[in-house]
Amino acid sequence: EQTSTDFFGRIDYTFFTLFQILCLDEWASVSREVMVVYKWSWVLFMIFVVMTAFVVVNLLIAVICDAVHVLRTAERAMLLGYDVQLDGGDKIPKHIVRNVEVLTDEKIEKKVNELQRMLDEMVETQECMAMTIKYLSLALIPTFSYESTECSEDYSDYGSSFDAFNEYSVDRY
Repeated sequence: EQTSTDFFGRIDYTFFTLFQILCLDEWASVSREVMVVYKWSWVLFMIFVVMTAFVVVNLLIAVICDAVHVLRTAERAMLLGYDVQLDGGDKIPKHIVRNVEVLTDEKIEKKVNELQRMLDEMVETQECMAMTIKYLSLALIPTFSYESTECSEDYSDYGSSFDAFNEYSVDRY
């Protein structure tokens, strides 16, 4: 008695069938058809599916872990100020730091000063934005007398021509 399809008759059919089972592509139908002829074949199919699925999943996880490791290593190297050289853009070699620059006190101080300058610029920009938001929000308020009690908030410190904003704008720009 034979199966309707010759899954294992030749070496090329055998490899194709095993690859089909490896990919889990209709492996159940192949196993059912073979089990009609060989009742105990389910054991072999289950062992093959479990082993190959385990190997394929481990390979996939290994590729992902390797990619994460390469990215993390490059990130750490750049944060420490090392010169990261990639080989063809694919992987970072074992010795990723070439032309290693030793961070001396002067270089660290220079980096800290640069970061402080950037922080000061951000604070100044934030203050400018805060004044702009105040100006625009006051410009949207309907016209009323600043001394009037109709409004619950006191805007008298801004003046009717927004002098504070105008002075800040002239000084800033």
